[in-house]
Amino acid sequence: MSLPLKWHNVFGMRLINLIAFAVGAIVVTVLVATFDRASIVSSISAVGWGLAAICFYRVLPLVCEALCWSCLLPIVQRPPFSSLLMYRWISKAINTLLPAMQIGGDLVRASLLIQSGARVEAAGSSVIVDVTIWLAAQLVFILIGVAIFAALGLGGGMMGPIAVSVVIGTGLILAF
Repeated sequence: MSLPLKWHNVFGMRLINLIAFAVGAIVVTVLVATFDRASIVSSISAVGWGLAAICFYRVLPLVCEALCWSCLLPIVQRPPFSSLLMYRWISKAINTLLPAMQIGGDLVRASLLIQSGARVEAAGSSVIVDVTIWLAAQLVFILIGVAIFAALGLGGGMMGPIAVSVVIGTGLILAF
């Protein structure tokens, strides 16, 4: 007997989501029980409101990336912003947590976009352009970092290999 594509809703959630939530809660409970609870609580207390700042630090770029990605999609094929934000979040999670060579999440993101009604061409091209723009932005940050590094006179014998790496990376991005 095969399971239907969409499982029945339980408490407003699909059953698979409820199961995943339960498994996650059990794993967290086991980890907290296994390790010293007092040290976990003291670590979180020591961070205090810094924990909110860390979360904001991760959410703000995610929102900006989803906004920029939405600009790459035709208006008639663009899902709601909340969906784009969720797709972007899922993509980041896959790229961060799974050994998928930092590209698996983008493939899933394109697939989710197609499932939401976008044409294959629009979904694929928007993700490719988005990744290319992200790479170019990373290159700018690398160049700024290398310039600061060189201006401070740091690096010694490493500046040559760093410069070669930057030139090669720039060439690869431009060739793409």
